[in-house]
Amino acid sequence: MLRLDVLSAGSGGYRFNDFLKLGVPLDLVTMAVTLSVIPPVSPLVPA
Repeated sequence: MLRLDVLSAGSGGYRFNDFLKLGVPLDLVTMAVTLSVIPPVSPLVPA
């Protein structure tokens, strides 16, 4: 299995904190979009 995150961290000089700075906001945006799009498209209660 190829670990691209390890390869980019080593050659790019990234630290774990750099991944957190981008990853946490990206996860929050993804969660907000998912939670706002799924209910109108696929409601949990049948109509």
